[in-house]
Amino acid sequence: MAGESNKAMKFDLTTSDDSRWSADLQPIDDPVTVERFVGWYCRHAADGGPYVNPIGMPAVRPALDANKPVEMTRDIQLRDYEINEGRITRIKWRAAHGSTVMANNNESWYEVRCRDYVNDLDLDALNEFGKPSLPKYMKGIICGGMFLHGNPAYSVLRLLQNAAAMVRGLIAAPSLMAVRKSFSALAANNVLEVIPGVGAVDANKPIPDAATILKNNHYFAGVTSGKMIWNILSSPVPILFMYVLNSTVHYPLEWMRPWNETFLPDARTIYK
Repeated sequence: MAGESNKAMKFDLTTSDDSRWSADLQPIDDPVTVERFVGWYCRHAADGGPYVNPIGMPAVRPALDANKPVEMTRDIQLRDYEINEGRITRIKWRAAHGSTVMANNNESWYEVRCRDYVNDLDLDALNEFGKPSLPKYMKGIICGGMFLHGNPAYSVLRLLQNAAAMVRGLIAAPSLMAVRKSFSALAANNVLEVIPGVGAVDANKPIPDAATILKNNHYFAGVTSGKMIWNILSSPVPILFMYVLNSTVHYPLEWMRPWNETFLPDARTIYK
């Protein structure tokens, strides 16, 4: 976030005649601050984003290189609920984190027996190693319409993926202009790098309170894909998911658009 300020001006109103209107104007040290949200917007397919989910399904996108899923510990679960508290019930929160809904991808209740600290269910559940069985977030999962903090970077892995796509495209429709454009794209930054503790909650450290998570924009709203975008589970209000990482991750830069506005993007709005 960055601030912009405009100097306010102070009139000398101590004179009794019209000369007060031509009095000396002096700047005062009380600027009017306009908060700006500077980062990246994850485009929906309807915004021109290249990642297409089935219509009506959650608009989720996985990281290119997350090492392992994030286990939803007691603190992560409770904080994830607290950023929603007052807007959805505990049962609705449980439904949102079901194994086939959006962010947990077959690694949560309804698929495996695991601990639900928000609803105090299955608190004795153990995994095959005899350790607490916990639901897991998909690796580096994000969602269309999300606001992120990250830095453009260059990835050799993404270079190879883009090169393969370029070859396929040139075979299908060869042209000199296409060749030049494709090679220029290969030389540019091609991923957005997000670092835990900077662009997301760090799963390896104590989990901050709900107010800090919301202030730092370390969350996303669960929405569906398509020309009409809806909240998941037909919820009348957005269901928020904590954005939490256990390692630095990367996303294709073409999924993103720079964002520099006085407001955060609304996950259900199409920005073109």
